[in-house]
Amino acid sequence: MIFQIKNKNAYKSIEHLLKFTGTNPVIQGVMDGRNPGRIYVDNLRKPAAALVWAINEMFFLIGEADITQFNNYLKQLFLSEIKPEAMEIKEEMINLETYPYEQWQSTVREIFSDGMGIGQRVPFIFNEIIFSKQPPIEIPDGYKIKIINRDTLLEDMENVILKEILKFWPSAMDFLSQGIGICSIKDQTVVGTCISAFAGRHDHEIGINTYSAAHRGKGLGKAMAREFISICIKRGIIPHWTTEDFRKDSIAIAKKAGFIQLPNYPVYFLPFKELL
Repeated sequence: MIFQIKNKNAYKSIEHLLKFTGTNPVIQGVMDGRNPGRIYVDNLRKPAAALVWAINEMFFLIGEADITQFNNYLKQLFLSEIKPEAMEIKEEMINLETYPYEQWQSTVREIFSDGMGIGQRVPFIFNEIIFSKQPPIEIPDGYKIKIINRDTLLEDMENVILKEILKFWPSAMDFLSQGIGICSIKDQTVVGTCISAFAGRHDHEIGINTYSAAHRGKGLGKAMAREFISICIKRGIIPHWTTEDFRKDSIAIAKKAGFIQLPNYPVYFLPFKELL
């Protein structure tokens, strides 16, 4: 059987399973109740395996991969419960990381016989010394880089920032009290954001976007990331950056923002519409 942990105060019952994942602010953000998500386990009192759904971001299978009573119900859980709700909020893709990866390989193939694709995630580790040596960034005239606060949200008439925040946070107030955010503005229009997409205790996962091709290639991403990271350092927060191998712009920005690229690791993916 699979059980959903409905009391968020009990999410920490999976904390011992995080030995398989290392420091992961996405999982930590869900587990600590800061960011929206759900946790399903094989046993409510002493979980040996867990499925973590970080809404609008990622699914994680963690722990022992050979628990039959858990694995046998996983696909049905996705079909009957997760798929309808995910598609309602326009989360169209299953992106799935497994820890430890090697142990889950055959299990994932058996459960998702629809044919999961396998992509590559690109992780980075932050190095403050490298960050401190980066040259200043100049952005074109007409653009502004601003910290996201209550005033910025009120000035954003198209609610670009709010929509981005609510993908990952229960409310704007939760974000403002626990997250960090930077935006880029042109002609009073928000054209880019860099926010704490997920927040662990002392670790924040960066989510960065420049929304139109017309504003890319102008240094806005680097400028937003630089300001975001400066605030992290002042607050004693470790910034995290993870992306996909095909997102060349994201990889380039990370390298110019004080991050060192680590070895890629696999991620499974399948459009929900192909899950039958």
